[in-house]
Amino acid sequence: MNHWLTRLQRFYRLWHLGYLQDQRGIIHRYEREKAHWDKHIQKCKAFILQCAATKNKQHAVVLGSGWLLDVPLEELAQQFERVTLVDIFHPAQAKQQMSQYDNVQWIEDDITGGMIDSVAQLDFSSKKRPALLSILQPYSYHLPADADYVVSLNILNQLDILLIEYLEKYMKLPPGQRRRLSKFIQERHLEILPREKSCLISDMEEELIDEDDQLVGAHPLVYATLPEGKHMEQWQWLFDTQHMYHSHYNTAFQVKAIEL
Repeated sequence: MNHWLTRLQRFYRLWHLGYLQDQRGIIHRYEREKAHWDKHIQKCKAFILQCAATKNKQHAVVLGSGWLLDVPLEELAQQFERVTLVDIFHPAQAKQQMSQYDNVQWIEDDITGGMIDSVAQLDFSSKKRPALLSILQPYSYHLPADADYVVSLNILNQLDILLIEYLEKYMKLPPGQRRRLSKFIQERHLEILPREKSCLISDMEEELIDEDDQLVGAHPLVYATLPEGKHMEQWQWLFDTQHMYHSHYNTAFQVKAIEL
């Protein structure tokens, strides 16, 4: 009984903060934009496998596995003795796909290391605004100690977005505070990625493109300084061509992939 109550409370918390709605939105957008997304997805998979080639093959961990669109699951399951997939919530379709492999396990966990619960428990009912310093704690996610290969997969610039949007529903962030909070969360994530054992793939910049295919605006998505790493690739991901993300414009992301 307590187990199911805990799961129900967790489900409500994720819904309240927008995580479940956001996850559904991803798969719906993929269905609309499949032709453009598949190019990005294949580049992600190829980079992950390229970096995996030089790693020990006991245990691979993927952070931000989501719908498994950009996870080369079959290849990782073949190459590694164990594969662990980590996300805040795993859709039923993804669980079904994972269950096909005896050496693949999944964990539902907060990759920020506790900030989601911290924000969810803030009391906005009183007139006194919660102190942001209480949010900026040294949260850290603990990776499995035996991880031989860690993939941070299109998650770095996503960790802060829903948390900050939730905060802004109830409080006005001081000038520069939104960027400070984003940078803080992103830096904590970079700190947990073990050097010589990791690869990082992340959107870095959002671009607005007009009907003449001209760039009309751009803004950064990552404020933390990325490590140089041993190898780096970049590409453009055409994210939305139906003007549902930004009215009147196509939206593209500049993506960076780094072998740490």
